Amino acid sequence: MSIECEIKEKFKQNAVLVDKYIFENIQVKTPNELYEASLHLIKGGGKRLRPYLVSKSCEIVGGDIMKSIPFGAALELLHTFTLVHDDIMDNDNKRRGIKTVHNKYQSKNKAILVGDLLYSKVYDVVLNQKKIQDVNKIICCMKLITNGIISLNEGQYFDIMFPDINNVSENEYIKMVSGKTAVLFKVCAEVGSIIGGGNAEQISNLGEFAYNIGIGYGLLDDILGITGDEKKLGKPIGSDLREGKKTLIIIHALNNSTVSQNKKIKSVLGNKHISNNNIFEVNEILETIGSLEYSRKKAKEYVDNGVKKLKIFQNSVAKSDLEKLAYYFIQRTY
Repeated sequence: MSIECEIKEKFKQNAVLVDKYIFENIQVKTPNELYEASLHLIKGGGKRLRPYLVSKSCEIVGGDIMKSIPFGAALELLHTFTLVHDDIMDNDNKRRGIKTVHNKYQSKNKAILVGDLLYSKVYDVVLNQKKIQDVNKIICCMKLITNGIISLNEGQYFDIMFPDINNVSENEYIKMVSGKTAVLFKVCAEVGSIIGGGNAEQISNLGEFAYNIGIGYGLLDDILGITGDEKKLGKPIGSDLREGKKTLIIIHALNNSTVSQNKKIKSVLGNKHISNNNIFEVNEILETIGSLEYSRKKAKEYVDNGVKKLKIFQNSVAKSDLEKLAYYFIQRTY
């Protein structure tokens, strides 16, 4: 079995436990449509990467994985909340190969409420974990989740503001992707290790591990948004270009292109009516300039730095699984 197949099988095994918990704790009730809509994207699939990271971070410090499942479920609900609102802001019509919430229910207002409900359920789940007898652990997890949400909002704000800024720097981009993507991975690892009974050094190193591989994950997401298979991704190719997003790829390209290449890139960037042919033409320019390869190289650097943080742990199945997860992040095709 290949490493990719092995890790995907482990995702599935953990996802069964997480999904069971989610569906048991979000029962459809009045108003029915609100609760049905809140489960729409969750039923649509997804890798459940974040709950998996919670479980493995719990396991590597010697904890009981079953105690981590509700926290993984809560953080998956938090992730889903961000997707619902992100799709509204980007005006995307597909996610995971199905209609986005605001598209399916023909209402952005309803979708906003769905996101708010999912957000509320995060706290509802965490605060009702009676099996965790140490209240301080619950409080600590709540603080991490709350601070993570603040960072998520900051990252998302930068993301929607970048199209209106002419000169976005690489550092500014990394700050955005760290807030929008990496911080939630960091929270997952820290929460899992806290529930597992990890010490301060273990919690800190797992957080740094997850933060770095999270940046790598975000960088590869940008690459897949340009080069990936639309059917596999489950969302439109080129949407980042149409939205005018200043990804690391675009930042590098604008700084290293010829006058004619620069003009072509800018003619596509932020143009919602461009054709797929225009997208393909720009993709070829990005490939020629080396912007895609530059972003891949940066992604691997962050992942390598993250994996180094696992050196304090003894060899174990959990450690091996986390290392495989890290490199899966930058080798995946969707």
